[in-house]
Amino acid sequence: MPKKTKNLIETISDKKEKQLEFLINIVNTPQFIVFSLIIPITYYFLIKKYTDNILKNPNCICVLEEYIIDIKKNTLYLIGFQILITVLRLSNAPKLITGIFSIIGLYYLISVFLSWRKITKSIDENNCECADTSIKNIISFISWTQIIMISIGPILAIISLIMFLIMFLITLVPLIFIVK
Repeated sequence: MPKKTKNLIETISDKKEKQLEFLINIVNTPQFIVFSLIIPITYYFLIKKYTDNILKNPNCICVLEEYIIDIKKNTLYLIGFQILITVLRLSNAPKLITGIFSIIGLYYLISVFLSWRKITKSIDENNCECADTSIKNIISFISWTQIIMISIGPILAIISLIMFLIMFLITLVPLIFIVK
């Protein structure tokens, strides 16, 4: 393998390793772990305030009560699992156990998002002005931001796999010519 190619691969690998190490160090700080509780709790209180206002208004009948009960219940489960995951991470529990509870928490995050989509779809279909408030916009922003953030992980994994394959091919092509 040419020395230039080998140096390039080593440089890219070193930079990638340093970036990953930096990210892991940030995500594993107690401050970041505790901060991760703020979003689901804020999310719950916004949803509770918003849905309670809809239920209190007798003229606002654009959202099924079933959707409201469902989103409140799933948001509470999400908070419960987020607290459990935080305790497990702070107590350095085995990563397998933390991972299992994280997957369950992810399920509830997606469930809350889908429940929120049902509510907003119902509001849009019924042209419901009584439910179209700034709190709805804030909840939608948080909801979409969370879904985008959890979508970034698999996308980054695919990009990393493609980069690995390209690096593999870059190192393989010179070897083919050397063998000939």
